[in-house]
Amino acid sequence: MAVADAYSALIAHLQARFPDVDLGPLRAAPHSRLRQESLAKELARAGADRDPELSQLGWTLVAAVARDDPQAATDVGVDLEDLKRRFLNVQLVGARVADAPGEPSEQ
Repeated sequence: MAVADAYSALIAHLQARFPDVDLGPLRAAPHSRLRQESLAKELARAGADRDPELSQLGWTLVAAVARDDPQAATDVGVDLEDLKRRFLNVQLVGARVADAPGEPSEQ
């Protein structure tokens, strides 16, 4: 998937799933670390960190940028290798949670 397609899919999902989160400030200044952090906090408050589809769309975008235009990430201050590690960590934690035994049922 091309970078533009992956980005469009991610933005469309964010707008549909989290309509109260304003993406405008970051889209206007994607290089702003302050705006990146602010959006991350807003999305976490909205529950985006528990959205598996969003995680997949994010990973698809990271992979497309790494493959097709890694300089674009550098231009906006994003460390692709760090981002890949973070995605891997989230996936590992999610797998551990999914594999954890549930509460014993009362019989």
